[in-house]
Amino acid sequence: MNARQKQLVSDYLNGIAKLGEAVQGMTLEQLHCRPIKDKWTTMELVCHLADFEPVFADRMKRVIALEQPMLLGADENQFARHLAYQDRNITEEIALINLVRSQLARILNSIFGLSVCPLLGVMIISLSEFAIC
Repeated sequence: MNARQKQLVSDYLNGIAKLGEAVQGMTLEQLHCRPIKDKWTTMELVCHLADFEPVFADRMKRVIALEQPMLLGADENQFARHLAYQDRNITEEIALINLVRSQLARILNSIFGLSVCPLLGVMIISLSEFAIC
């Protein structure tokens, strides 16, 4: 594994800490506040991340394991409408994201240095940038 690959995996794995820091100490009222009409609340955003982190991880696993992977997707607005974002627990949501990232980081750390599909590098960069936003 080269230094760039190590850094990408590290950024991806550690990116969740920034999210935790951003919501630390927020009250339920603050988490559910909608400061901009028709935009997501902080809680909705975190729930969205928790719902789609496994989707992103699944895509990465498919690219790693399959020759012609079908990459699944979902409508984030349907998820937000139907998956009780307002009733979920912020700590559980962040823990879920952390667990998914921990598992995928372990996989990525073990496969670098092998013959890896070029598409994988593109996906890692994309997820790493997403992770540190």
